[in-house]
Amino acid sequence: MGDKFALRWKIDNATAKFAAGKAESGVLAGGGFKWTAVFNTNGEESSDVSVILTCAYEGRGDWKCETNLKIVLHHPHSSRTFCAELAEFDNLHPAIDFSLMGFPATRLTDPAQGFIMDDKIKIEFRINITRSELPPPIDLAKFCPNGMGNVTLTFGQQKVRVSKEILAFHSPVFAAMFFGNFAEKDKEEVEIKDVVYEEFLDLLDLLCSRSTKIADYSVPYILKLADQYQMECLVKEPEDHLKQSTGIDEIQKLIFADKFRLETLKNHCLNSFDSLAELATKIKSSPDYANFSDGMKLAICDRMLMLA
Repeated sequence: MGDKFALRWKIDNATAKFAAGKAESGVLAGGGFKWTAVFNTNGEESSDVSVILTCAYEGRGDWKCETNLKIVLHHPHSSRTFCAELAEFDNLHPAIDFSLMGFPATRLTDPAQGFIMDDKIKIEFRINITRSELPPPIDLAKFCPNGMGNVTLTFGQQKVRVSKEILAFHSPVFAAMFFGNFAEKDKEEVEIKDVVYEEFLDLLDLLCSRSTKIADYSVPYILKLADQYQMECLVKEPEDHLKQSTGIDEIQKLIFADKFRLETLKNHCLNSFDSLAELATKIKSSPDYANFSDGMKLAICDRMLMLA
């Protein structure tokens, strides 16, 4: 197959955004999907800008995709453009992460370079998808091996047969539900409310076979469900993924660490800052600092004192 399209992004208030370290797009539509783009200066305006282009593919699992990508910077005063043709990527989901070689933020925001006009910068992503492959559906039989299924969980019109014992072994919430003094104890079907069916399948898949691959897009709901059902055995995989992910901002990682009590991730993120200026710039540019717990704020201050 071949699918060519362009995503166009106009960065308003470009000077202030690059000075703060980050420019984030809204939703960009193209190729039948929704996209977002992030330009990051990594705390140094003199270093090459890093770019993260994310496809909001709404299916479960990784969408395998081969694509060619060009990024175009427009000169608003003329018809000239700067075009960077990037290597072929074999997986467009969850994100493409790359650097604009030779393009620090100072070059993009310097009027003499011709890329900024009225404090706006125009960016174009030209994408050519050459081949794509959807993930296989989950085999629901794996959740009740050897006919061990003895309860059906319902999510609206969708259902999955599971083993009470397996869920209860890993989750005190399900243990109380199935073997405590609750109405669900003797039911053949148990309704699970306010949980997305596909997300719960990914949780079950991770629990029963460890075949689900953690990705940036799945981290939030895997952590949320593992916390909701107190499945401590399922925390390590998303935490390890967050430690090595380049598609999630360090502040967002600290938000996860704070919300889900991930001490290893918290220490990893804070120790990734090598200078007081870098950490201070990141904190000042984030509106989320006010929402951190007192414990997280104290840990951030302690790291700042160590770097001072």
